[in-house]
Amino acid sequence: MTIESTITGVIHQGDGEVVSFAVPWRIFDRAWLHVRYLESDGSERQLILDSDYTVSGVGGAAGSIRLTDIVPAAGEFLSITPDIPPLQLTDLIERGAYHAETVETRLDILTQMVAQLRLELMRAPMVSVFDGDLAGMLLPAAEAGKALGWNSSGDGLVNVSPGSVSLADGAVTTAKLAADAVTTAKIADGAVTAAKIAATVLQTPFTASVDAAGHTFSNAVLKGTRETVAEADVTGTTLTVNAALGNIQHCILGVNISAVVLSGFVTGTCCAVVLYLRQDGTGGRTVTWPASVKWSGGTAPVLSTGAARTDVVMLTSFDGGTTVHGMLCDTDLAGMAFA
Repeated sequence: MTIESTITGVIHQGDGEVVSFAVPWRIFDRAWLHVRYLESDGSERQLILDSDYTVSGVGGAAGSIRLTDIVPAAGEFLSITPDIPPLQLTDLIERGAYHAETVETRLDILTQMVAQLRLELMRAPMVSVFDGDLAGMLLPAAEAGKALGWNSSGDGLVNVSPGSVSLADGAVTTAKLAADAVTTAKIADGAVTAAKIAATVLQTPFTASVDAAGHTFSNAVLKGTRETVAEADVTGTTLTVNAALGNIQHCILGVNISAVVLSGFVTGTCCAVVLYLRQDGTGGRTVTWPASVKWSGGTAPVLSTGAARTDVVMLTSFDGGTTVHGMLCDTDLAGMAFA
């Protein structure tokens, strides 16, 4: 028979039901197949004839295999390729009869063998035909923990220690790094030094807010810094001051405040809030402070009562708000605006 197809292998996808798979070429011997199974977890293994699968259609234009115990699920694959041994088992007798079918069968087997080798070569890495004379290039001896790399002349491969690979300045950019790719666990102690960081990197403006997650930012010189301003919440007759919202806060007193709730202070740190209290257009509003706020002399100060007048109070805590140092910084300010 003639062989007019270049099919040298087939990959079938599982569906959780099918166990018979076509082999779209002539099978000369039931043992001349290479069957591999790719499972959903990425593991791969070679299947064994008669143990994992059987073969039918030997000698016909095409055949098939049937799995015995495996049912490939969706996302799993079966690869079938020829596996013809490089043997010549037909003995042609000198001056004997010419058996065309026998000769053609051997030619068909040779053709499939060439196609099999072609498939294997197609899956092997190759260098460009324009890349000089590398015909004699050999792989170096295997060495644990090393990677393959080109030598300094670019004409051979050598074993390379991962730590000896250098990157050009600017080669690693944010766009080339996956989210969370660089972690503390992946950076050796002392690996990032001032000498390895360009001055321009440290001068690059931030394009988003930076959350230090409670870690220390030490030995810094600040220039041109500003504080965010938060509005303390007044609900009913309760004033809530949450230090986590910002160190500068303000509110307009439209009612007498009978309860002050202090939160957001962190134990073991000095947390301070400068609170601007402005009377509304009526004035005369009062604030009753909790016992946790400690004032000089043990008595809370009397706030100004004039309409639209502003008093400034600082609230500082070292124990998470259990006790708070209260101090009246300024009083009876006119014309203060918060927007």
